[in-house]
Amino acid sequence: MSREDTVHLLCACADCLLQRRDTMEEILIELYDPELQKQICRCMDVQQALQWQTGHLLQQCGETIPKPHPLILLPDRVRVRLKMKLRPSCASAAEILTDDSRRTVRRLCRVQNHAPDAAIPAKSIAEAICRTEETLTDAIKSYL
Repeated sequence: MSREDTVHLLCACADCLLQRRDTMEEILIELYDPELQKQICRCMDVQQALQWQTGHLLQQCGETIPKPHPLILLPDRVRVRLKMKLRPSCASAAEILTDDSRRTVRRLCRVQNHAPDAAIPAKSIAEAICRTEETLTDAIKSYL
């Protein structure tokens, strides 16, 4: 087990969870379908628990969850709002969520490959995030 690999993986997990939550909140602002809102909120609840676990493990390593500068989230917010304004539909929301989900899973897999000596709890969180993304993607397929 490598502390450096563990911290690197946990920071990537925290970053992915923060970005996904931000995207989902932006979509919920523009979305009016109660069923899709429920699916997104379920995913956000699971992600919140994973965020807490990530923060707890980072504290055990003597680190804190990195706070990104607000400008880092701006491009994604603009992209999501623009897509939802141009085509305000459940299909647009599902497309954004699915694309971002794929990107999140790819990123976490890449980080896991570059941090092979990360602690098992950190790897478990990364895998749980990927499972959560896959569950959301499966739940919203009917909207695509």
